[in-house]
Amino acid sequence: MIDTSGGLDQQRTGAVRLSKFDYRLSNKLVGWGMRMKSKHFIALHLRFEPDMLAFSGCDYGGGEKERIELGEIRKRWKTLHVRLTYS
Repeated sequence: MIDTSGGLDQQRTGAVRLSKFDYRLSNKLVGWGMRMKSKHFIALHLRFEPDMLAFSGCDYGGGEKERIELGEIRKRWKTLHVRLTYS
């Protein structure tokens, strides 16, 4: 089982919760690694940072301020084709 209660910069990211799918997947990966009992290990690095958000080209519903901030980051990638869809 993976402990999601700490280990992340929670002051910056707020409360972190894995989706049900991510939680099940991470438990399977960690369980598999433990069963193998080898000297190798599995590192599961989860991050959700501004550059990743901007590069995805998606609208995350954070309002005008978020749209402006992500737009500024997107200016760094001249080849990025952004197609936003609003629901």
